[in-house]
Amino acid sequence: MTTTKYLQLPIPSKSDRGKIITECLDPAFTKMDQKIESIDSNIDFNLLATLGIPYGGILNNTNAKVAGTAYYDTANKKIYKCTANTSINYADSAYFEEISNNDLLGKLQNLPYFLLFSGCVSKLYSPEKLFLIDKRIKSILVYGSYSVSTEFTGVYSGSPLGLIDKGFYPDSYFRLNSETSEFWVFELFQGDPNGGDDAYKIYGRL
Repeated sequence: MTTTKYLQLPIPSKSDRGKIITECLDPAFTKMDQKIESIDSNIDFNLLATLGIPYGGILNNTNAKVAGTAYYDTANKKIYKCTANTSINYADSAYFEEISNNDLLGKLQNLPYFLLFSGCVSKLYSPEKLFLIDKRIKSILVYGSYSVSTEFTGVYSGSPLGLIDKGFYPDSYFRLNSETSEFWVFELFQGDPNGGDDAYKIYGRL
């Protein structure tokens, strides 16, 4: 019988299609095959994605493992980063290094600031004036200009929530629109027609 690439789940034949094959589901996984997001591991897959480390699936098979890619070891329920191309099916230290959330967070904290938002008030439609800031962001830098064609200068530096009412107040400024458990939803607000050409760039880091 043909199986899927990573979890080796059976692929139904034409006569079986449309049926629910419950015996092929592994309760340790919440999504099928490559769409594994809630495995029995302490790794935050969002951190992997932020660092640009792709997730390659299960380690315990003879499929090609690509250097720089993360794999899940079903034997010890840990995540490993492949350091050299191989097809072995176990976490040999010559080819894999274990990674943890602490490792990932340490790398993230050493990253430079990255762009969170860039826009000019007059060139933004209402929905586009809303933007998200991840609640893991600890520090932001805000630069502003009275026109996109003039030099940007520092407007604010500090925590994300300190962004409220910052900008070229009252012509244009930022305010908190709403929030979720993971994000703050900020809005670039035009308080006065004179602020129509105001432009901003916001950078953040963890």
